[in-house]
Amino acid sequence: MKKTLGNHNVRRFMAAGLAVLFLGGCGKNPAAPGDGQTGGKEKVSLYDRGLELINKMDRMAESGEYAEMMTSSQEVLEVVREIGAGDYSQPKAVYQVKMSKEVMENLFDLYGGQMDSLPEELKEELKHRIASSVPTMVSAVEGSDVLAAVSLMAADDYFIDSSMTEDAIYFYMYEGKCCGAVVFSARDEGIVTASGRMIVSEALSQAAGQEEVKEWLVQNAGLLGIEISEVSP
Repeated sequence: MKKTLGNHNVRRFMAAGLAVLFLGGCGKNPAAPGDGQTGGKEKVSLYDRGLELINKMDRMAESGEYAEMMTSSQEVLEVVREIGAGDYSQPKAVYQVKMSKEVMENLFDLYGGQMDSLPEELKEELKHRIASSVPTMVSAVEGSDVLAAVSLMAADDYFIDSSMTEDAIYFYMYEGKCCGAVVFSARDEGIVTASGRMIVSEALSQAAGQEEVKEWLVQNAGLLGIEISEVSP
């Protein structure tokens, strides 16, 4: 496996990821239950919903006009062009990581937070934000230009799925150093928010197979106690 960041760097990069999320707000606000449903159609899988967001971010990265409207930094634009050069239509593997209560408690401890004093609704909101920060934090390891680029390409969605009871992250793995992640967060009234981020990390992309991906995420993202499984369409 590649280099291990250690707890200090994990906390530092998690802080960078959380800062991006707090500055950007919560994204679009879910509408009333019923919006975003598929009606009488067959239910869309999390795999397919996530892949739609990955492809949307790819289209953002491929559009030079869109990127140049978002930033004038040539360094950031170069990262965006690198992301846009990839083919994300067919992932070589997709892994689901369940963000269980145990995993979230480990992240809280790693981040040095004191959750017991917070009201319950704020605990839930912070839990969702920390889960959503994981993909951004992974890219932050590569530097500020990469962090800025993946933040520009962010994509979000929401839908109704009352069967979801805990947050989960889907990692979409591809050839090359770019991959993608979508965080699914279960909220009240069956609403699920989906937060997509591209990831630029050669070390993660080179991880071969489920166990190596799990080991990398434990060592470099602080995801202790995770359950990981490969999913298919």
